[in-house]
Order: sequence, then structure tokens, then C-alpha cells
Amino acid sequence: MRFLGVGCKMTYLSYFKGALWVPAIILPPLLVADALLPPAITFGEWEQFFPMCVLVFGVAAYFVFALWASRTVNRKTETEVARLVGWAPIIFMIFYGVSWILYGFIYLIGGKVAGFGLMVCWLAFISCLLLVECFFSIVIIVVYLAVRKFFDEPCRTVQASAMHHEKRTGLSLLTLFMLRGGHELCTKS
Repeated sequence: MRFLGVGCKMTYLSYFKGALWVPAIILPPLLVADALLPPAITFGEWEQFFPMCVLVFGVAAYFVFALWASRTVNRKTETEVARLVGWAPIIFMIFYGVSWILYGFIYLIGGKVAGFGLMVCWLAFISCLLLVECFFSIVIIVVYLAVRKFFDEPCRTVQASAMHHEKRTGLSLLTLFMLRGGHELCTKS
């Protein structure tokens, strides 16, 4: 969708990529702020903080997932991207599990038997993560459909009106845009 006169352009790709990267941008600063606000964690607790953020909250796995998904959606149609959003919670579990398994393997290489526990500990978080991920996938789809309904339908109406007007009067779409003040006319890109 493109809105002339407003200077705003939103396509399904830009919407879904934005929805994909917002958590990756917002979550790490929130976790750090939470650690620094009173009661702040002590220096020794920082050793526990980073594995907690990287593994339990899945920050590292989400960055890798977001990179993969950003590249994948470029080759997909709108329907395929919406379907991918529905499957995203299941696909993310692969990235989430691999990060735990790699971290456990690093522990094993370091001589710590606790690595075996880390390799399977991620399975305890699956049910909670799937619930949260499914909720946000549904929210992303519903918001997208609402935005598309409210902005796409008026665009089609104005576009049809513009084409009818151009056939009848010979005025171009740009002329019609200028006559209407530029804020009402939008075209699909």
C-alpha cells in the first residue's frame, strides 16, 4: 500500500519485517535496563545474566531467526508470508533448541558435565514459549488484516474513481491527485 501525499509507504514485506525486528530491537535494552535498575545485579551475577538472556529469553536465537526470516520473506508472496507467520512459533523452536544444544556442547568441551543438562533443559520452556509465540503471531496477523482493510479498501475506491475520472475527462491520475489536495489519493504499489 502506498499513500501519496503522506510520504508513507507500507507493503506487506515492510510490515512483516518490521513486526519481525521489533522484538529483536526492544528486548535486549529492556533486559539490560531491568538488570541495572534497583535492585541492580552485582558483578558476580552478570555471569549468570548473559546465559539467561541468551538462552532462556532466546535473544541470540531470535536474532538468527530474524535474519533467516528476513531473507526468506523476500522471495514469498503475501499469502506465503502470512502462512510463514503462522508457522513461525514452530520454526523458531528449532533456532531456540540449537542455541541451547550448542551452549551445552561448549560446557561439555570445557569439561563441565552440566552441559548434558543444558542440552535438554530447553525442552522445559517449549510450552510457555509456544503459547506466547502463537499469541503474538495471531496479533501480528490480525493487526495486518485490520490495517489492510482500513487502508487498502479506500485505496481501491479512490483508484477506481481516478481511472473512471481519467477516462471521462482525460485528466491523469497525477492531475487528479493535485486537484484533490494530495492527501486523499493513494495508489497500490
